[in-house]
Amino acid sequence: MSSVSTYGGGSTNIGANITTANGAITLNDAVTLTNNSTLDTGSGTINLANTVDGAFTLTLNSSGNTNLNAAIGSTTPLASLTTNSGGTTYLLSNIATNNGNITFNDSVSLTGNSTVDAGTATLSFNNTVDGAFTLTLNSSGSTNLNAAIGSTTPLASLTTNSGGTTYLLSNIATNNGNITFNDSVSLTRNSTVYAGTATLSFNNTVDGAVTLTLNSAGSTNLNAAIGSTTPLASLTTNSDCTT
Repeated sequence: MSSVSTYGGGSTNIGANITTANGAITLNDAVTLTNNSTLDTGSGTINLANTVDGAFTLTLNSSGNTNLNAAIGSTTPLASLTTNSGGTTYLLSNIATNNGNITFNDSVSLTGNSTVDAGTATLSFNNTVDGAFTLTLNSSGSTNLNAAIGSTTPLASLTTNSGGTTYLLSNIATNNGNITFNDSVSLTRNSTVYAGTATLSFNNTVDGAVTLTLNSAGSTNLNAAIGSTTPLASLTTNSDCTT
């Protein structure tokens, strides 16, 4: 199949896999999953221009662009969502699963303010995340930030909810926007967290045998124990701030 397109204004029910030979899949109408499904376009583009709902797994495979232009799981949360590596996912809206894993293996570019909610399951960003918008990460399980956040285009802000653990493997930067960790943080590699002139808050414990550098010309709030379980290798705050 060379490509697949639907027009807007209706609803498409998907209960199986769709594959093209490097051709685009463009779904302009609302999508309801009726079974576990994989959309595979090779190097082609995946365009989900409207809402996607359904209590099933959705896997999106494209080494090109994957455009998520409307809410995913807002009415009926998905069982899980996975993107493959090798391309870029453009995220415009919110994503929710019913306690199912959300895994981005490709880079993520934020094109709108977004909340990603995995319930009690695992939320993983295995590649870079960029974009001048707010990002809220909700998981009472594990949140894995396995690559740089905001290194090319700093985020507007970053917030994690309470109740789980964020595993921080790389650096985070916002463009003078607040960074708030409400859950515990486990450092898995040397990390710098940069909030510009905004507020940087750790509202739960921070552990890990690596270095942590905190850069904010505003306030840096360390509201729970640092290194009580696994002592840090070092901790540094920048000048021109209040801790």
